[in-house]
Amino acid sequence: MESPVALRRLRASDAGAVQAAFASNVDMARQGGVVTLTDAEKYVSAPTFDAIPMIGA
Repeated sequence: MESPVALRRLRASDAGAVQAAFASNVDMARQGGVVTLTDAEKYVSAPTFDAIPMIGA
């Protein structure tokens, strides 16, 4: 059995890696419009879905 993968929230320091990830594959455009480092900084600072209540929770 494989160990579960733990994910962490994006940090401001991840902006460069996020920009590189978007540049690495055209399919990443489905995740958002990141081209520049400024775009990536906005992407990592965007609100998450954590604030949306889950149905039945």
